[in-house]
Amino acid sequence: IQTVTAEHYSGNSALQIQIDGRDEIDTTKAAYKASIDSVTSYDKFSPRVLEPADFYHGFAMKIDPSYYKLPATGDLLFEQWWQGSPYHPPVSLVIVSPADCAAHGWNNTGRNGNFALILRDDEHDALSTTPGESQYFNLGPVVTGQWMRWLVHVRPSAATAEGAITITLNDQEELKLEHVKVGYNPDNPQYNDHKPSRHIAGVNVCLYRMNGQSFQRFFFDEIKFADRYEDAATPAQP
Repeated sequence: IQTVTAEHYSGNSALQIQIDGRDEIDTTKAAYKASIDSVTSYDKFSPRVLEPADFYHGFAMKIDPSYYKLPATGDLLFEQWWQGSPYHPPVSLVIVSPADCAAHGWNNTGRNGNFALILRDDEHDALSTTPGESQYFNLGPVVTGQWMRWLVHVRPSAATAEGAITITLNDQEELKLEHVKVGYNPDNPQYNDHKPSRHIAGVNVCLYRMNGQSFQRFFFDEIKFADRYEDAATPAQP
């Protein structure tokens, strides 16, 4: 992670996150992550998963087309709302490879893959031992070399289906989910470690992927976290 002046959405610089190709030969489970937290799972301003309330995570993002190769296995994650290790993030934005897009049956696959939302809850792949598959929602073909303005609205509701998620890209609403469970219920006996992070969601932008010879360089700017849309949204450039 570093600050760069050659790229920026507004102002004079942006944050660059880059992950280089690497193979851990002793394990197939290695993963690599570099992240920038907006709020942490120990922050008093972070969303509480049992108290439905609206939160907004906004950011501008640009993918460097000259340094972009998708993982051979698994998704490339670039934004997440999480409740602590070892559980998968209940809400995440990812890039799905063209092969996996085809496996999902999507008919608008881009050559650089597709953006998608992954939604998980107590019954949908909190861990690989949890019944039910992760829920994937197609957000369209990946665009590289251009700044994109993302706005992720999340209303956590881990115990009851009172939650909501809305994904807006460049002022266009791409997905709206209502009356859904969002988050893992910390009162569920399977989370019996009593970690404080089970009750609070941390939020970050990142690059996070599995082991292998893939590589990525993303730029982030205008990262905001708020309880109002207008405070988190990134204005269009004049």
